[in-house]
Amino acid sequence: MPWAREIQLRDPDGDRLRIGTPSGWPTHGGHGRPAHLTSPPRPLPRRSLGMARLLYSVSMSLDGYIAGPGGDMSWLAGLLGPNPLVDELVPQVGALLVGRRTFGGDDPYRGTEGEGEAFGGGWSGPQFVLTHRPPPGPVPGVTFVGDLASGVAAARAAAGDGYVNVLGADLARQCLAAGELDEILSCVVPVMLGDGTRLFHEPGGARVRLEPLTVSPTTGAANLWYRVARDDDPAALTNRV
Repeated sequence: MPWAREIQLRDPDGDRLRIGTPSGWPTHGGHGRPAHLTSPPRPLPRRSLGMARLLYSVSMSLDGYIAGPGGDMSWLAGLLGPNPLVDELVPQVGALLVGRRTFGGDDPYRGTEGEGEAFGGGWSGPQFVLTHRPPPGPVPGVTFVGDLASGVAAARAAAGDGYVNVLGADLARQCLAAGELDEILSCVVPVMLGDGTRLFHEPGGARVRLEPLTVSPTTGAANLWYRVARDDDPAALTNRV
């Protein structure tokens, strides 16, 4: 089962490849169940049925980093508590679209019962990894794709009318540049890292207009959910802050 534990593989360049996990959403004890709801959940943004939407969801430090130096995810240890909005979201995720560095990177659930599990054990389903260097052997439940368009199309088809959860800052940037990213959900955690992988990094700068969908507090953190605004899509939002 993918994401279940560290799988020792080597890519064609001889580097060890480890099956990684998504960035730190809390779950209940890593047993595949969402964290227990401790307060009434805020409703998810409404979506058009029959069309999967690409959502970049991530935990982020107050100063804008989603991983520490070298991709370290241990900074999240002890900082994540129950999050009703995420509990409601996870069952609606139909597929994962994952960047290669995230796929083989550090595990935010390292040392817990949820280590190696997607969302710490709260989700299972089809996963698509964008890479030009797939491992030499198959990985159960994981499809490796060589270009963004193929990966997005395959993930959307697999997700049905659910969400495609995009994992990885560089992959999210590529999806945004290609006009494929629909929404961004950031759980802002009360810590500053000072260095590491930023939520969004575009050399030379880029202005991306966002429209708020939901802002909600959770245990020791805050959820910020936005829709990516597009000039050719003037449709009014059905959920605003």
